[in-house]
Formats: sequence, structure tokens, C-alpha cells
Amino acid sequence: MSTSRAICSLSALSLLGCVQRPPAGGGQSGEEYDQAAWQPCVEAGRSPISAGAVAPNGVRIDDVVAAVNGSARLPFVWVDGSSTTLQLSLGTGADGVWVDMEPNTGGGADTGPSPAIEPADTGAGAAEECPDWLELDLQLGFFTDDGAFAEDRALKMQVFADGVGAFSTTLPLAELSGAWAPTEGREGFDPGAWDEVELSITGAKGLGDAFGTVSAQASRVNGEGPEGTAEAALFDVATWGSGAAR
Repeated sequence: MSTSRAICSLSALSLLGCVQRPPAGGGQSGEEYDQAAWQPCVEAGRSPISAGAVAPNGVRIDDVVAAVNGSARLPFVWVDGSSTTLQLSLGTGADGVWVDMEPNTGGGADTGPSPAIEPADTGAGAAEECPDWLELDLQLGFFTDDGAFAEDRALKMQVFADGVGAFSTTLPLAELSGAWAPTEGREGFDPGAWDEVELSITGAKGLGDAFGTVSAQASRVNGEGPEGTAEAALFDVATWGSGAAR
């Protein structure tokens, strides 16, 4: 999937919005850009939740910790069908934060261009369109047998009413501990054709095996001055865990 002159903002589980962005570098758009103003949901507040407690969405923190903590060897399948094995470890504590979300009513005609994608009207009401969540600290170990990934990262995990912990992290190539590098033959794009490449690892863990994806975001500036345009594209890299494509 490719996008041109657009930027999309993603949470672990939902599309928050996609808005036009002025060209990077020397280009000028003639428009003011305020991404925050066009996000459909915003934080209304945060409150601590301790071990043994039940979050307002009915999720018991201790149950989440018991389901998430641990390690496993899982299938890891590259986009071209070749495969290796992933050693995944997840660790979280029993103290968290309850994040209260509400619809963003702060947007207006004077805050910037209209969003290219509007939140879907599900008919379920604002409370379900902007679900609250339990947030926990997560230590992620992500090591593949082929040496492509050897990542040990601290990040945040979101837990919604289904009790599944969702997590995502974005890493510039220069910050990777493993040896992964995109190739045109396997990932389908030439990294030399882009100014910047970042990697995203996304996953989820409930009562069953963890699963997730790896993708790459590439960006570049075409041209200079007022005619310059910014371009971005998203490339599939791999699937892993119980949902790994074979």
C-alpha cells in the first residue's frame, strides 16, 4: 500500500486520522497545518490504577499481567514467503494508568486543512468511537534466529475491554540493534530511493499466542522550492506469531 503526499497517524488498534501535510524541505504549502486539531479523539484525563484493581472497562489488571508476561518461540514470515523463528518476550507490571478519551471538538476552519479521512460514523455513540483504555508499561524482547532483529525496547501497551494488550513501536533504521535492512527483492522497495526509512513493530497478546506485523515507512522530498512535494509509502515486511502468513 502506498500513499503520496499524505501522513497517517495510527494507534495500536485504530486509525486516528489522515491529513494533508505541507511539503518538507524547501517546499511551501501556503496552508497552516495542525495535526492535533484534526485527530478525532483526544485524552480527557489520566488516573492511576494499582495491582488487584479492576479497570472501568471491566479488565482486571492481574489477569492482563498473567496473560501477557512470558516468552515464546513463534513463526516469523517475511513478505516474500521465506521464514525464520522469533523469540518474543513480554513483561509488564501490575500498576497502570486509566486513559479517558473523548471526541475532539477543538477543530475548526481556522486550524488548518480538512482531514482527508473522517472517523467512521458507527452509530454506536461517541463513547464507543473514542474508547478508553488501560495503559501499562511493557518491556519487549524481539529477537529473530536469523539476526535481523535483536530489539529490547521499553514501550506502552493499551488494553481495551476485550482484555487484549496491544503495542506498537517505531524505530529509525539507525536505532535497530539487529541487522535488518530492506532489500528490493524481499520487501519490494529500494531503500536508496528514499530519504528516510523507519520500521514499525506492532503486536497483540491475549490468552492465546501473541501475533503481529512488521512494516516499513519510507519518505522522501521530490523537487525543491515551492514545487517540492513530500511523498510517503508503507511497505509490508513480515507477519509473526499466530497470524503469520505461510
